[in-house]
Amino acid sequence: MALVIIDMQDGFDPEATEAESGVLALIKKAKARHEAIFLVTFAFNGRTLRSILAALKSYPLLFHVQKWEIDGGKNLSRSISRAWGRGFIEKFSKMRFCGVLTSQCVTHTLLSLCSRAESIERHDESTAIHKGTVMELVSSACKDDFDSEKFSLYLAKSYRSYFPRLKVA
Repeated sequence: MALVIIDMQDGFDPEATEAESGVLALIKKAKARHEAIFLVTFAFNGRTLRSILAALKSYPLLFHVQKWEIDGGKNLSRSISRAWGRGFIEKFSKMRFCGVLTSQCVTHTLLSLCSRAESIERHDESTAIHKGTVMELVSSACKDDFDSEKFSLYLAKSYRSYFPRLKVA
């Protein structure tokens, strides 16, 4: 399994601060299970929240991903492939996504990775994601300027036929 944290930066307040406790709880669980954690940040949008950085300090399975547009899927996919190629991670059965803003960066990155995973067979040895990887949006650790939980349910319902492994928790 892996955790993907998206845009928990000063430039996305107050939403980042509102999602903070949910994201910190996911980090604690991921570290206890020795899961890979991918910290995706939007270039030039402030620092990652101090509490998030403190929780991730010295964690050996932390991978930093920087993006320059709303969709971080391409850069995240490259980072996953590099970590896989270097032997740092194993194939993922599940990836959990959290952060801000749910309707923009989180959704675009999640759907982009879903699309990439759907085109990769399990036996493909080029990356850790594949057609069978469950992609889960953790709505309790996501925030937007409107109701993230309702949006998450809408997202799952709208895209379920395209990405049957897309889940909402």
